[in-house]
Amino acid sequence: MRSTKERILLLHQRASEIQREQDIRHLVWSGGTCAVLLIVLPMLLHRFSRIVSGYRESYYSASSLLGEEVGGYVLVAVLMFMAGVIVTVMIQRFRRLGEESENGGEE
Repeated sequence: MRSTKERILLLHQRASEIQREQDIRHLVWSGGTCAVLLIVLPMLLHRFSRIVSGYRESYYSASSLLGEEVGGYVLVAVLMFMAGVIVTVMIQRFRRLGEESENGGEE
């Protein structure tokens, strides 16, 4: 029969295993989302760059954001912000998993 200390130790080990599995699952989903964004964003940039009929000097300045083509810029900005958040979260979780593996899962 196991003592109370052994049962508590096993309980904590199992809880850390479950947390690690959840972290890995989140990393996989975040990585998949980043991969999709890496594919979709260049396609969106190409699509919205073709909407502009002609290339004049005004299209290369910041005043072009005041025109009717703002939707594409806003869409790209929102998607890039989402990609940045996802990458930041992935890096933080990866570092935390690395620190846990160095410590042996002990807290």
